[in-house]
Amino acid sequence: MDRQTIGIISGKGGVGKSTIAVNLATIFASSDYDNLLIDGDTSNPSVGLHLGVWQHSNGLQDVLAGKISPEEAVVLHPATGIRVIPSSLNYKREVSMKNLSKVVEGIKTYKCIIIDSPPGLSEEVENIMKACSELVVVTTPDVPSVTSATKIIDLAETHRVGVAGLVVNRILNKKYELHMQEIESLCNARIIAKIPEDSRVPESIAVKIPITMYHPNSPASIALNQLARELSGRRISQPQYAGVGIFGRFINFVKRVLGRV
Repeated sequence: MDRQTIGIISGKGGVGKSTIAVNLATIFASSDYDNLLIDGDTSNPSVGLHLGVWQHSNGLQDVLAGKISPEEAVVLHPATGIRVIPSSLNYKREVSMKNLSKVVEGIKTYKCIIIDSPPGLSEEVENIMKACSELVVVTTPDVPSVTSATKIIDLAETHRVGVAGLVVNRILNKKYELHMQEIESLCNARIIAKIPEDSRVPESIAVKIPITMYHPNSPASIALNQLARELSGRRISQPQYAGVGIFGRFINFVKRVLGRV
């Protein structure tokens, strides 16, 4: 199979797109599915914040500008095994995504590249779409988010980029939420993952440990593992770090502080 380049996109912010991108990369790494995570949101990067690797001065902006090679920008996150090209938090003017396709084509090492896109409809998002072999559209089960998702899907069709499916995130199972059948009908796309609202997710972000490591058996983690299996078509090893080694002891310490153990 050709290398996968998966764009994680959304029409609206706040739907949990970066959380999904980070955890997919974590699950793939634990399953020996060599992958690279790219933070494509150069204006408001969050992947580095999720993983605690925000302090690097160089990032995707420098790669796009031709100042450094992609390999020079790659940061290893030791606890997860994720390799990531973060976007720098330093404000840099006139950063263009037009070179992203060329950058991605030049990276030969990985079986899968995951690109976390900025939300909304913009030229940057269009250039990210063009660099991807498939897209995952993230939404929450409310009218504004789903309406925005339909626009993203229409844009993908315009550029002839395949949509692997919809991820409906932060499901509360309330009466006011759209039904799954309604979302599929409105978007004309298949739902490939239903991820429930999970209080452990913001906890995991606060301590910079992906939820699939921080609490591997939580409802969100189980749904994310199913999504990873759907996208990769491979057997997935669920990350099981808690209670193992120094990092496992650190996770358990954090849970005790937060009253989870």
